[in-house]
Amino acid sequence: MDNAEPLEHWTSHIGLFGWYKLAFPPSWSLIERQGHVLLRPAEGQATLSLTVSWSNQPADPQSALKKLLIDKYAHRRRMQVRGSAHPGNNTGWHCGETLLQPPASFWKRLWERGNWQKFQVTVIAEGHLLLVAELLQGSDVDHEFQTLAKVVIQTLKLNPAPCDPPNVFIARAVDFIRQAHPDLNCQQAGDLQIHLGGSTVSLVNFYREYLHRPNYFEAILENAVGTLVNLQKETSGNFRPKRESVVHRLIPMLYPQKSIRNAVGPGLFDTDHWEGGPLQLATREANELGFVCEGFAADLAMTYVVDEEQAYWYVQPAQLEDWEMTYEELRSIALENLDRHFEAHPMEMTVIESEHGPAVAMPTKPDAYNAARLASESFRERLRLLLGGSCVVGVPNRDFFVAVSLSCEETVEQIRERVTVDHHQMTHPLTSRLLLITADGVSEYV
Repeated sequence: MDNAEPLEHWTSHIGLFGWYKLAFPPSWSLIERQGHVLLRPAEGQATLSLTVSWSNQPADPQSALKKLLIDKYAHRRRMQVRGSAHPGNNTGWHCGETLLQPPASFWKRLWERGNWQKFQVTVIAEGHLLLVAELLQGSDVDHEFQTLAKVVIQTLKLNPAPCDPPNVFIARAVDFIRQAHPDLNCQQAGDLQIHLGGSTVSLVNFYREYLHRPNYFEAILENAVGTLVNLQKETSGNFRPKRESVVHRLIPMLYPQKSIRNAVGPGLFDTDHWEGGPLQLATREANELGFVCEGFAADLAMTYVVDEEQAYWYVQPAQLEDWEMTYEELRSIALENLDRHFEAHPMEMTVIESEHGPAVAMPTKPDAYNAARLASESFRERLRLLLGGSCVVGVPNRDFFVAVSLSCEETVEQIRERVTVDHHQMTHPLTSRLLLITADGVSEYV
């Protein structure tokens, strides 16, 4: 596909699930939500919007264009087709004027002129992918924006071998698991979730890994199935490990509160207990399924796991009863084990200096318990000493965090933007919010 090459100083953007990439002028702003991208110039009200979607059958751009014009641009006039919108696609720009919000009354439509806006649309397709580009302006045409917007579309490259969207991935995963383990009852559950045996299992992390390595679907699923089957056996209702076999392997683990709610089910939480203590579940049935956990900071909870060589499993309330272990004992033992883990596996830190001293610190290597280390009071104190006082911390995922001196305000805002992006792309996501570490403890940075 012979696409136009973007100017060297233009900003590159990779779209939803890596389905396409393009470039746009650095002075423009970009907002992306669930596959919809809105591009705006620094000044003016003109917009270029892009919407990418997946079609189970080979995408038909002409049918999609016809549907778009009927559904969204029903009130249109002075239509014409101009030029070629995209190299390699036999499609042009369909131009005209539209009345996006016509007067509600028939009689008003007779007498009121309405606010007609100039628009141009095109539909580009390749394989299962369909991308709709819409250029919308007011009555006054911004010719510079119009020209640049068309160059942006010329730089567009649709992925010839796109990753499956979540619904296709989960269907393939269920088929794969059924074939590999016909003895297991496997059904689709919610978004990127499956019912495996007696448990509901999330495949979010495996899907994110697949997005990075789309050619290794079977290898990723083979590893996933092995891990899930082993944990299924270990955490089944008949699994009753002895206290002495787990006490040295208990570790705290940060976890998104939203994910815990989804795992246990709606309506089962006493949400007043998120702050300052163990989370109470409203029913015994929920208690059987739930995590032993407490509120940590922002939208994070602190849970507890038993470390295995290749995986870990979450401690449930019923197991605490078996071990005759109080919640306070669990917390104390787990935090001591966490400190011992990093004594055996020292955390190497990358430190970035400013003219006033260390400004940014982050782990050099990923570790499943890197983010959990923020639960350690002694580690937080060492982090504060390194950065010269209170610091702001981003924890986009389980294996990574980045800490910034509170005095570096501009860097904090840059980190906020980066954490938001990484949170949506990394495996084992935690939070897009920032944490504040002071001598008093941990809270949300706002």
